[in-house]
Amino acid sequence: MKYFGYVLFYYLFLFFCSNVLCVDVIVSSVPIGVRLESELDKTIEELKHRLNQETDSQQRRKVKKQIRELEKQIKVSQKNKQKFYQQEIKFFRDLHGSELYVGEAVTYKSFNEEFGETIEKAKQRAINNLAMGIRVKIEAVVKDEINFTTGKPLEEKFNRVIKTYVDDLLTNIQLKVYEHYPKRNAVTVIAYISKKIYDEFLEKRLKAQIEYIAEYISKGLLFINSNMVVAALRSFIQAQKLLEKEFNYLPLQYDIDKDGKLENLTITAETKIFEILQRIKFIPPKENIFFNADGILRKNFVIKTVFVNNSTEIPVENLPVKVSVIKGAAAPSIISAVSNKLGEVEIKLNKVTAEMNEVQLLAEVDLDALDISSKLRYITPPGCIINLAKTKKVMLICNHFCDKIVKEPQRVKSKIISLLHQQGFETESLVYKNTKLTDSEFDNARDKKADYLVFINLFSQVNKLSEYDMFISNLNVKIEIYSVKDKELISYIENGLTSKGYGVDKENATSSAENEVSDKITRILADEIKKLR
Repeated sequence: MKYFGYVLFYYLFLFFCSNVLCVDVIVSSVPIGVRLESELDKTIEELKHRLNQETDSQQRRKVKKQIRELEKQIKVSQKNKQKFYQQEIKFFRDLHGSELYVGEAVTYKSFNEEFGETIEKAKQRAINNLAMGIRVKIEAVVKDEINFTTGKPLEEKFNRVIKTYVDDLLTNIQLKVYEHYPKRNAVTVIAYISKKIYDEFLEKRLKAQIEYIAEYISKGLLFINSNMVVAALRSFIQAQKLLEKEFNYLPLQYDIDKDGKLENLTITAETKIFEILQRIKFIPPKENIFFNADGILRKNFVIKTVFVNNSTEIPVENLPVKVSVIKGAAAPSIISAVSNKLGEVEIKLNKVTAEMNEVQLLAEVDLDALDISSKLRYITPPGCIINLAKTKKVMLICNHFCDKIVKEPQRVKSKIISLLHQQGFETESLVYKNTKLTDSEFDNARDKKADYLVFINLFSQVNKLSEYDMFISNLNVKIEIYSVKDKELISYIENGLTSKGYGVDKENATSSAENEVSDKITRILADEIKKLR
């Protein structure tokens, strides 16, 4: 009666807490009286040990009596335990659907099986039974929240989403294990989760994620309307990542603009990302880019990124750009940069392969830096090809022969050097006061790593005008262009390169003729140089 009184008082207390105070109370698996079983067993073992050592018959009878009384207490305790288990399991069953979601399983120990294995089997079965019940509920909630009607093509995706939700929710479950119930060598397990935890989980995990996705898409639409291209792109990408993580790209329906019409958020996010990337344009450098014989670039170069909006090109700020080598080699081989407010990206290359005549670079939107998912990697990122050419070197010999005097025509020479530099050539002058080249000049040019030798000779004859106190200079020009490597004459120009100059003395007349012919030389030479490039 004493143990029954304990148990009765215990259940009255639980009833008062759960129904009157509305407090979540989960009962203990072992009632107060039952908790003494292990202590009683320990005492019995000690008494049996004492009995084996006791020789006095009177004391032995006394010990045996104590053992019998304790064994009776254990039987009473076991009986109470069975009743307690029965009532506690009923307690869980009664709370199922209102305060808790419950899964239950009974497993019997099989032959040659450890009892611990039986317990684990019962636990897993109870968890599975709870999962099945929860799954049905979650399926209904998810379908309702995303306005989704499942079909065969999407069933697999839908099932994966539901499984993820169920698996995550099951990390919050608790287990109650009842050993040797309802019979000896049987295990009953109750797996349960608070309905409050379940509701909070769905509120945070499901509804909140839908709101996040819709918010990212709404912001993306506002950004793109304000021509904030990269901000819009990142918003749509973030929405798309959440759609992948939380919903496995299920067609999530939501009223973004609150007009009563549902939009497919999955399609919207992907379409907007694609549209923005398609409207980004890369503008390569306007000027030619050259590197010298050592692979060194003359200067850094700039590419520009713009967003085409109704034929208007708007600079794209903060766009991550990747520049990689697709022909030749360069250091660094990959450059990461970000566009400035003007949409410009400055490309800094330390060195390129000097052995090649051309190096080709690809500048494109850096999809990795934008963190675009693998699903959208079918999109070809916008970009442009940048060609870098090795600078050709010209050895220039320029002389003016006049009345057995040889000098360098500085005006002609400076114009030719300027022209060559504009066309991307390096130049070096060689002093050689003769009208015919020898092998020595070609060897000299080769030692200087020159590709071409441009040999220009001006010939002038100065006469005094008898009727005037003035001089006239008649000038003609010969231009020879050679390949240094082969010593081959590439071009010979003479026709049309004449001029006349007047002056109060020979020097003025010669200078006047030289000035007049300089423009003709650069104009004709420009066409020949283009052929060399």
